Amino acid sequence: FFRRGAPLPPAQGAQAPAPEMSPRAIAGGGSGFIVSADGGILTSAHIVGDATDVTVRLADRRELKATVLAVDPQSDVAVLHVDATKLPVVRIGDSSRVRAGEPVMTMGAPEGSGNTVTAGIVSATAHALPDGSAFPFFQTDIAVNPDNSGGPVFNRAGDVIGIAVQVYTDADRYASTTFAIPIALALKVRAQVQAQMRAGAQAQRASSGNALGVDVQDVGVGLAAAFGLPRPAGALVNGVDPGSPAAAAGVRPGDVIVKFGD
Repeated sequence: FFRRGAPLPPAQGAQAPAPEMSPRAIAGGGSGFIVSADGGILTSAHIVGDATDVTVRLADRRELKATVLAVDPQSDVAVLHVDATKLPVVRIGDSSRVRAGEPVMTMGAPEGSGNTVTAGIVSATAHALPDGSAFPFFQTDIAVNPDNSGGPVFNRAGDVIGIAVQVYTDADRYASTTFAIPIALALKVRAQVQAQMRAGAQAQRASSGNALGVDVQDVGVGLAAAFGLPRPAGALVNGVDPGSPAAAAGVRPGDVIVKFGD
């Protein structure tokens, strides 16, 4: 759950409060969910926007400062991180198996209303948004308000299959319609962010002469599901530097390293 540290404009016809009367103004908020026990969080890009101050409120009411790792307007996915360990995580489902008519539900936390759960069905898959987006969003009839946007969309098994990212309420045609991005695509965005971070670390190692010339990332539950791997194990190779020790050993991008030595 997220808040942005900028003052709110006064309501129409109302006087703006004096600065000392508004010590902690809330500019915007939404929902999100934890995908890794060490603080990885997914939400919607339009929630985070260009915010410089983002706070995450957990179910146990703890509030943690979040680092914005990436905001991708095209997919409407934002990747955040909080400094914490042993956090409860959602279970990732297979969004490629979503079918029209399938029951789904979402959870969120509208400001001041506590946690809420709403249910509906998948109305259509691979649905293009009215703004012309080419991403394979799927459509549901779940009732979602702006503060719930960014929350997880669950299937009947309780697995996350998408992120609620868009609600159209300003036209009869799209009233009470929610568009969600498949979780596999959201996880790929996160994987790209992780790869870029590791590439930066690799470059730093290279400057000290300690690089092997390979960029890898751990294969966790979410990444295994996103890339269609049978189980979470090993390290996925994202890139290999030409002429590096890894290249000489025959390592290629897309390989999954499961064992070293003999």
